[in-house]
Amino acid sequence: MEAVFEKIPYDLNVSLEPESGGSIAYQANGSTYTDRSFVYDDNITLTALPNPGWLFTGWVTNPNLSLFEGYDESNQTIGFELTGDSALTAMFEKKSYAASYRIKTYDSFDLQNLLSDEFSLSSNLSGKINRSQIGRAHV
Repeated sequence: MEAVFEKIPYDLNVSLEPESGGSIAYQANGSTYTDRSFVYDDNITLTALPNPGWLFTGWVTNPNLSLFEGYDESNQTIGFELTGDSALTAMFEKKSYAASYRIKTYDSFDLQNLLSDEFSLSSNLSGKINRSQIGRAHV
C-alpha cells in the first residue's frame, strides 16, 4: 500500500472596484500565474496595476488573510501565504486634476469647449467686466 498526498487547492477571489480602474498581476512562489489556481501554503504576491487616469487606493482583504511582514493594505503590491479560501478587492479611484484658466478679453467664449471630457472640473470664475463688455461674455 502506498500513501499519496496532494496539496489542497484553494480559491483566491480577487476583484477590482471599479473594474475599469485597473488590473492585477499574480505571482505564486516567484512565478507569474495566469490560471489563478493556487494550493495550500503557496506564497502569493499580487500587484494592483492602475489604468491610465486612475489611482490605486488600497486593498480590502478578508480577516483570515495574514499579509507578510512589511506589507499592508495600502501597498500596491502585497504578499501572503495562502492557507484557505481568500478574497481581496483592489480599490481604485479616478485621478483628479486642478486647472486654472486666465481668459483675456474676448467678445465671447465657451468654457465648455476649453475642457476635455477626461477631466472633472471644480471652478470659481471671477473677473472684471468692462461696462462696455456687458452682454458680450457668455459662461
